[in-house]
Amino acid sequence: MAIRAVDKPPTDVSELTPEDAERLIFFERIFFELDDDGNGFITSEEVASLLAFTALDMSAAERKAVIRQNDIECFDGKLSRKEFLSLCVNVMWGMTVDQL
Repeated sequence: MAIRAVDKPPTDVSELTPEDAERLIFFERIFFELDDDGNGFITSEEVASLLAFTALDMSAAERKAVIRQNDIECFDGKLSRKEFLSLCVNVMWGMTVDQL
C-alpha cells in the first residue's frame, strides 16, 4: 500500500485506511447530530459554528466562503449530508479523530 499524507483524502475508496473510514463515519455522525429535526439539511449558521470550534485558524469570512463553496446542490444556504461531508473532507481531513 502506498504511503500518503494524512492531510489529503484518498482519491480511490480502495485506498481508505481504517482511520480514514473512522474519520468519515465521525463526520457523518456530526451531520446527524446537527440535523436534529431530521430534515436532511443543516444551516450554514450551524456549520459556521462547528468550523469556529474545529477549524480555529479560519476567519469568519473564510468559514463563510468555504460553506458557500460546498453549497453546490441548491445554493440555498443549507448543506445536505453529501455537501457537509465534502466540506469536512476539504477542511478537516488532516485532523485525527481524537482532535475532532
